Amino acid sequence: MRKGWRNEGKWVCTVDNTAPMAYLCSELIRRPAAGNLIPGSGGLRKIRWSLKGHGKRGGVRVIYYWAVMRNHLRMLFIDPKNVRDDLSPHQVKTLKRIIEEEYHGQ
Repeated sequence: MRKGWRNEGKWVCTVDNTAPMAYLCSELIRRPAAGNLIPGSGGLRKIRWSLKGHGKRGGVRVIYYWAVMRNHLRMLFIDPKNVRDDLSPHQVKTLKRIIEEEYHGQ
């Protein structure tokens, strides 16, 4: 089964096409602080990543958390840039709570 996003009926990224995502993962592992910190999120980061052949607006927005002490990187959202605006305050609060429970036992 193909999994991924749809953008106007077109597959933007799928698990069958792992090369772009593998490159993104390797770059984030190499430079986990590359993304901008999301204020009030407890350490969530956001980075925009362009996908080759999809034009200027054809990339993705990645929301992730880097657990420094565990040297662990967890991707939370990977969306086409044109699908989601910035996270709402409620989404940030919810993700912060999940991260705190997972990594800080709170």
